[in-house]
Order: sequence, then structure tokens, then C-alpha cells
Amino acid sequence: MLRIGFFLNLFEGWLGGVNYYRNLLTAICENLSKDISPVVFLVSRNNDILDGFPPVEVVRDSTFERLKMRWFMRKLNERFFDKNFVLEKLLIDNNIDLLSHSSFFGGPHSCLTVATERLPVIGWIPDFQHVHLADIFSEKEIRERDRGFREICRKSSTVLLSSKSAQKDLALFAPEYYHKSRVLQFVVKPLDYKNLADQSELEHRYKFSGPYFYLPNQFWLHKNHSLVVNALKILKDRGKKVTIIVTGNTGDYRNLNYYEQLLADTKNSELLESFRILGLVPYRHMASLMYHSIAVINPSFFEGWSTTVEEAKSYGKRVILSDISVHREQNPENAVYFDPHDAEELSDILWNDWNAYNLNDDKRFRKKAAEMFPERWKEFAEKYLALVMESKFNNQGGTLP
Repeated sequence: MLRIGFFLNLFEGWLGGVNYYRNLLTAICENLSKDISPVVFLVSRNNDILDGFPPVEVVRDSTFERLKMRWFMRKLNERFFDKNFVLEKLLIDNNIDLLSHSSFFGGPHSCLTVATERLPVIGWIPDFQHVHLADIFSEKEIRERDRGFREICRKSSTVLLSSKSAQKDLALFAPEYYHKSRVLQFVVKPLDYKNLADQSELEHRYKFSGPYFYLPNQFWLHKNHSLVVNALKILKDRGKKVTIIVTGNTGDYRNLNYYEQLLADTKNSELLESFRILGLVPYRHMASLMYHSIAVINPSFFEGWSTTVEEAKSYGKRVILSDISVHREQNPENAVYFDPHDAEELSDILWNDWNAYNLNDDKRFRKKAAEMFPERWKEFAEKYLALVMESKFNNQGGTLP
């Protein structure tokens, strides 16, 4: 059995990353228990990050505690050497056969890029958002991401992308490393329907009533919440009203005033009852809000591989999506697309779906999704195992040149 190491180097607030690892590790434990034993090295000091994770081996080490001796040694190693001896020793001491999803995130939440000389490494680049949306990043963060991504490409045995769209971006960003690239499109496991909250419980907890759309994106500028507010303004001017429940982290480290400005605009437009912001909610409630909604909305300008869309696919929910390449690639069966710059087009879709919603159709899609999920889930795990075996075989215990 292979012991696969994972460094959970997730900066605070990136819920998509937490969900990604939760689903990947769950898929491994449920489908590959005879082949792979995951070992999580907890970089974050926040133990709550493991809520909902499967029972995997967890290693906490002073290497990741600020101002500890091993922490200083690691920092010096990273500064003056191209080989990460400290982390390599940590992995070898824990009998790790392969390091998976080594990654880098620039800006104020930088996390180390891990690569070793004696172990195969699967590097992970979720997306090239900083290339497509350079205006929302600082010049320093763009430089750091460029450098970090190139280090992943250079030092990894396999460079893992979450979508074919991101793989195409890699071909332009670092064509000399394209041959290392592989795509793993992740799948989200739904909660057992028996564990979901009833709509009445949600209405009582969050003070709303009746049908609603659901928008579960973090309040980051590129998630494009403002377009949804503008669509609601158009409907209001026409004497029409729909309700949208909105959840997600309200902080954006790159645009500190974004949420406050959006909230002020919503309030000034007298749309607080239509655009119901709940902020962060427990995962069980998030899943329940999705399950009971008319449809799920994702108006984002950019995605690496949308967790929102994958969750909706697993629950059989209708999705109303911005017409971007990744959303098309995810190809949810029950979807409608709109121009992410066209609030009027979105308003028409919202009003049509509000009036056309049929619970029997919804139940039919839920049933079909439930029937299809086991095969999708198994295929996701098997594709990951194939990547691990290929990386280990090609690397043969040392980083590729």
C-alpha cells in the first residue's frame, strides 16, 4: 500500500480548497483503501479545517509552527537551496512514498512550494486566474504566482490541473512542461439526503420563507455578485420579485471594500429582501439550501473547476451559469448559460425559472443524479490512482529534470 502525503497549505477563507481536499481524501478512503493510505501534514494551525474529513492519519510538526527551530531551518533551506532537505526528511521519516498536490499560492497568503529529490511529487495548479484577471492582483502577487507555478512545473514529476481549460493555459504559460501535465476533474460527494435539513428548519434559522434561488460563492470580486444585484434591479423596475439566498465568506484580501460596497448597493436599491446574504453557514445547511432551491447560480467571471457546479451536479439541481469555458467543460445536464456581463439576460432567465419551476421535474433530476453518482465517484478515484501510479513509475524515486 502506498503512503501518499498531502500538505494542507490552505490559506484561511479559501473554502473551495477545503472542499476539494475533503472530497479527494474521501474518494480515496472509500474507493482505494487497499491501494492508498493518505497522510495529511497539517500546515494550518486551525484544527477546524479538518471538519468533515475522513479519518486519515494526521501529522502535526514544528516545521510549520512559526518561530520554532525547525520552522527557521525550513525557511533558511527554502531561501538558500533549491532542494528542500527539511521537508524531504519529514516525508521520509513518515515513510511517504509520494507527495501529492504540492502547490503554491502567492500574495499575502503565500504557502511553500514543496519538491524533493528522493520522492515523486504531483504538483497542483488549480487555475491561472492571475493570467486572465490580472487587474485584480497586485504586481507582486502576479510575480510570485508566476514564479511559484514555474517551480511546480520544474520540480514536479506530474503537473496536475483541475480542467482541460487550465491545461490549455499551461500550454501557453510554460509550454516546455506541458508533457508533464495531466487533468483530474474532481467530483463532489453529496451529503446523505437523510442528513439534510428540512426547508422549514432553514426558514426558521435564517428568517426567510418560500421558494428561492441559491448563490453559494465567496464574496470575491471575480465571483460577480454585482451582476446578480443588477439583474434584481431590472426585475424590480418591471414590478417583479424573486428571492436569492446568498452564502459565502465575505472577505476578499485583494479587495477589502468589495463586500461593503456590494451590501451598500443592495441596501440603496432596496433589495435586501430579494438578495438575502447569510454569510458563512455550516456545510450541512449549505448543502440543504442547495437541495431545496429552485436552481443554483454561479455568475463567476472565472473558475478553475467550480465546486458549486459539481455540488449541484451531484444533487441533480438545475444551474444558471456564466458562459465561461470551464462551466461548459463541466457540462451539467440541467443548465442554462448567460453572458456574465449581461444583467438583463440573467434577469430574464431568473424570472422564467421562477415561474417554470416544477417540483416533480426537480425530483426526477435528483433521482437521476443519485443513480449516476456511484460510477462518477468511483471513476474519479480510479483516475487519481492511475495518476499516482504513473507519477511514481515515471519518477522512479527522483524528481524529473
